[in-house]
Amino acid sequence: MFSNSFFAATQLDVDPDITKAGLFIYAVLFLVAIGMTLRYLLPTVLSSYKEHRRSRAEASRNIWFDIKKSVLRRDNRELELPENSLEYFVCKLVFEEPDEPQSDYNIIEAAEKDPINDRRAVEQAVRRVNKKAKDALELKSDLLLRRKEKTFLNDIERLI
Repeated sequence: MFSNSFFAATQLDVDPDITKAGLFIYAVLFLVAIGMTLRYLLPTVLSSYKEHRRSRAEASRNIWFDIKKSVLRRDNRELELPENSLEYFVCKLVFEEPDEPQSDYNIIEAAEKDPINDRRAVEQAVRRVNKKAKDALELKSDLLLRRKEKTFLNDIERLI
């Protein structure tokens, strides 16, 4: 009612079927326009997001262990480990050869411990390192993985 008095135009006799067809055409054109926009803009936005994520991962990808200071580092974050502890030797051996899994026996031998009495000691040391590293280095998952009495470095893509 208000729209009729506001425009002060004479009433037009328009067939309601034509009006419905016109609205349908406008709706289809609108959806096609949105689809085309998404088709051309979405890949650009996704590629820039992936590039940003990749550069961020590259920047924080470097996780290393300083043997002299007994410090595990990632960017400006640090985790200090007790020197000459089993945690220290786990990190030392794993980071010396990151592609090679380290057996429990090698770690216990490097720490000069008794291999018979300290069978679970390496497993417990790995758990302590993982717990501390998650908090201090802000990692998503465990830094060190264990399989069949061997310890190795987790994939960097899963950590960050």
